[in-house]
Amino acid sequence: MPAMKLIACAAALGALALCCNVAFAQSTDDGQGDEVELGDDPLPTGDMGSDPTGVEENPDAPNASASASATTTTRKKVEQPSEKTFPMELVARPITLPERMTEITYELPNSFNPYVQGSVLGARHGITDQIQGGLRYGTGALFDGEYFAGKAFALDFEYEIFPWLAAQLALPILTDPFAMSVSLGAPLKFHLGERLAFVGGRDIITFKAKRFMPSVANAAENEALAAADKLNDDLPEGQLSFTGAAIWQHKPNMAFDARVGFIYPLDAKSDQSTRDRILLDLGLLYSTSPKIDVGARMGFADLNETDSSFGLSLLAALHF
Repeated sequence: MPAMKLIACAAALGALALCCNVAFAQSTDDGQGDEVELGDDPLPTGDMGSDPTGVEENPDAPNASASASATTTTRKKVEQPSEKTFPMELVARPITLPERMTEITYELPNSFNPYVQGSVLGARHGITDQIQGGLRYGTGALFDGEYFAGKAFALDFEYEIFPWLAAQLALPILTDPFAMSVSLGAPLKFHLGERLAFVGGRDIITFKAKRFMPSVANAAENEALAAADKLNDDLPEGQLSFTGAAIWQHKPNMAFDARVGFIYPLDAKSDQSTRDRILLDLGLLYSTSPKIDVGARMGFADLNETDSSFGLSLLAALHF
């Protein structure tokens, strides 16, 4: 009987194997094979066609693939330069404009005693993320009831060396009579936390290239300088300026700053023109969006002459 049981079991196993073979053959038949085709299914360990034995199978391949995918996703986010998204916060803005970005500004500086109302239209453009070009034009000034037409403009260039340091060149030019000066600076910006930043270093040294140093903001001052130059007065050959400011980002759309500066005329014989000046003022900038700014600045152009140097300046800016 045991022998008969063994034979019966063997026969049953043989019949089961035959059924499995028939079922497998039917699954690969054209009639139903398309629905259960396994060739296109993703393989968990790579292409088994190149390694049918599985000897070179990497058990960490699924994790490595997922890690590589995550790294790729992260890299795509990091590779987008932060400069491309111009921030609303003044404290977070770079020294130079991002590539292909343009800024248009309109400023109304004035002093009250005597009353002088100036007007300056400006533009800056990011040639690259590191190179910026600009133009400022003094459209005119109102002084003592008389209007003086704007005849001065300035060409501005900046090159970002580091995110916190740039090189600056400015060329203020008066067209009639022709006068020109050259300004060199090293704009700096240091952050202390997310809300506080220190800036400075613009127009450190200015020297005349022709006749005298013209003013872009004050056309009335240019008329006075031109008259003094005709009388052979000893006008300054240049000046040193050390100016810095602390910026506090009160809200994402509102920032305050306090500025102080020391100006020293160079190589002038006139007591009036050789007097050192101390600048002190406060500023407010309000941004309706990263594209639009409005602001005001109030203070003293010279603390030695507080009565005649107190003034207010209004500013509007558009970025696109």
